[in-house]
Amino acid sequence: MRTGYNRNQTTWRRSKKKTSTPEYSGIDQDFLDILQQHTAGNPMNSSIRWTYLKPRGIVSELLKKGYSVSPNIVRYLLKKHEYVKRKAQKNITMGGHPDRNAQFENITQLKQDYLDAGNPVIHQCSPT
Repeated sequence: MRTGYNRNQTTWRRSKKKTSTPEYSGIDQDFLDILQQHTAGNPMNSSIRWTYLKPRGIVSELLKKGYSVSPNIVRYLLKKHEYVKRKAQKNITMGGHPDRNAQFENITQLKQDYLDAGNPVIHQCSPT
């Protein structure tokens, strides 16, 4: 949609629509009450927290409390109350365990003992 045509210019400009949040009294507290049971965080940094609920799930809970909001408003509230998106993070390995080879030797010995006794063993890929 093109809006804001100016005769002095040969191009169309897009006007940005201002977003506003509905002013509900008490929505912040009800929002936090909904998230209270569904909040997790980083034990090393108490300021980092997230919720397992999706914005649409929060919208449905707020609808039950009488608020007519959209997922965009819920995202705004999440940002306002400093909730972050949870994303997968790779952990840095701490190096090999000194007894790592001994662990696999023990497993191999147990496997052979079971086979010698006539018991079934599930074979999986061997460690490389």
